[in-house]
Amino acid sequence: MKNSVLVIGGAGRLGSLVCAKAAEQNWQPVVIDNLSTGQSERVRFGPLVKAEAKESARISRSMKEYNIRHVIHCAMISEGENIFSQNIENTLGLIQALRDAGGTHFVISASSPKTYSMIEQITKDCATTYGFNGKVLNSSPNEAFWTKLFSDWSKGV
Repeated sequence: MKNSVLVIGGAGRLGSLVCAKAAEQNWQPVVIDNLSTGQSERVRFGPLVKAEAKESARISRSMKEYNIRHVIHCAMISEGENIFSQNIENTLGLIQALRDAGGTHFVISASSPKTYSMIEQITKDCATTYGFNGKVLNSSPNEAFWTKLFSDWSKGV
């Protein structure tokens, strides 16, 4: 049985690349996307659950349904008048879902420079409090990063 990873924003440009890398490493990506900017045609390696990132109860149910312990958040917005509230609200909702579903790893990819330090601190504090491994990336990582990440997760690291 393949390991599953939840990819928030997996129907977007970055998220679909993460899903492809997950599939290449023998992981099944389960995509959460509201399709406001993403495209369902980009979801090719696993199921699509149409939902908002802030819907923690729905995401927690999906994590339990697919036995998911790892979450990659690719749906950070980088501009607009709601950048702070949306990024923080979505991140907190995902952390709550991760906690409720017994998740162990949380990665935020390509966080906006405007909200990076705030999201990093929230993730760090919640990871310490709830006992999961959290990481915030301030740029889009290269292919080698994703290969190592999925390899480490497969080994239980």
